[in-house]
Amino acid sequence: MVGLAMALYAQAPAARQGAPLPPEKRVEVWTAYLTAELQLRPDQQEKLKAILTDHQKQMQRLRQEAGGRPPREKVRALRQQTDSQIEAFLDEAQKARWRDLKADWRRRARTWHRQQKGQDPGED
Repeated sequence: MVGLAMALYAQAPAARQGAPLPPEKRVEVWTAYLTAELQLRPDQQEKLKAILTDHQKQMQRLRQEAGGRPPREKVRALRQQTDSQIEAFLDEAQKARWRDLKADWRRRARTWHRQQKGQDPGED
């Protein structure tokens, strides 16, 4: 399982550069990535995969209901629910790493959005 996880994790950056991944593949890639980053045990990997699969299904439902991009507040609520479900099965060291990962993703997202708007990424 770890070998497969590492192979998928290695593919993640390349996969992001092409067309969007289908939901099933996205779950596999995220599971592999988070398995490596959080040092997940096999039982935790199974829980994570189930949570991410459910998240994908709920996002698809939100997109269908909205006829495209769902309302930001609904996406945020779903993300918070998913994050809570993930944190529930992590040990303290994994929770700390999970929070660090999320903080890094937020910083990267802010930088990307600023660049898209033509702003200096360092502006606050």
